[in-house]
Amino acid sequence: MAKHQQFLSTSERPPEALLKRLRGLMDRAAVTGTPWAMMRLVGELTEAEHDACSWFNVLHDRYRRALDVRGLRGQAYEAGSRGAPPDPFSAPGERVSSAERRTVAEFRSAEMAGRAAGCAAWRDFCAVVIDEHEPENGTQRGAVALVARALARHRQLGSRHRQGRRKGA
Repeated sequence: MAKHQQFLSTSERPPEALLKRLRGLMDRAAVTGTPWAMMRLVGELTEAEHDACSWFNVLHDRYRRALDVRGLRGQAYEAGSRGAPPDPFSAPGERVSSAERRTVAEFRSAEMAGRAAGCAAWRDFCAVVIDEHEPENGTQRGAVALVARALARHRQLGSRHRQGRRKGA
């Protein structure tokens, strides 16, 4: 095999020197990535676990919007910054509130699946995936992988359930 065709297999962890160089390049280029993306890059997460982390992060953002969670703002901003939401008893309002109820139910279901991996693991997972803190040690990295596996299984089972419901309908 020619030298230029030699690549690392996806199951091998890249050499530590290469990882340090990559982190340095990312820092200098001001490339922002997620902590779980870096864990995927160094081989600490599988593709399915990485996807589960990304999915949960997006789901958490949708959940916060469904609950209408906003940061604190001054009264002048609140006075006229955006229109009122639709009346929940009107047709457009019913669609919005129905979508919000589904989002809340989906988040709570995923949260229960993640918490089943253990309280400490769930806390570490949330610190890395929701708050985007770099994992401090191998225990936190292992916790992220553990909860991500649980969420990947949850997503897989949920999609099978939805497919079965569609076939029976």
